Amino acid sequence: MFHATVATETEFFRVKVFDIALEEKFIPRKVIVISDYIGYNGFLEIYTASCVSEVNDSNVMNIPTSLRQKANATPKISTLCTQRAGTFVNGTFTVYEVSLRSEFIYYGIEDRTGRMEVVVYGQFTKLYCEPGDKLSLFCFELS
Repeated sequence: MFHATVATETEFFRVKVFDIALEEKFIPRKVIVISDYIGYNGFLEIYTASCVSEVNDSNVMNIPTSLRQKANATPKISTLCTQRAGTFVNGTFTVYEVSLRSEFIYYGIEDRTGRMEVVVYGQFTKLYCEPGDKLSLFCFELS
């Protein structure tokens, strides 16, 4: 599985692609058509290669720069604190505190708008950060 972000000329979508063979189709500025996807928890989920088609090179989409920036931006912690539990988020944050507890790592993350705690468990505890490091989170769930 891999994650991607796709856009129309007016909005962007987070995508979970479960067929790794599709990676070659999810290339920046490439125009594709996605069909037979499942919308789940704020993501489009794609399970088979037959769901993604390439469009010929003469088709061009003009994605506004502001939409590209919004799609790639890290949300502010103050905004995350107002989101409902179960919302999935991507972003890069600064670590200010690390606490090892049993099988978990608790990271205190911050930006100029606030602080919050992130709990990491399972295979991801092998990736360790120190205070001052940047922690990139993909598809992390607010609770």
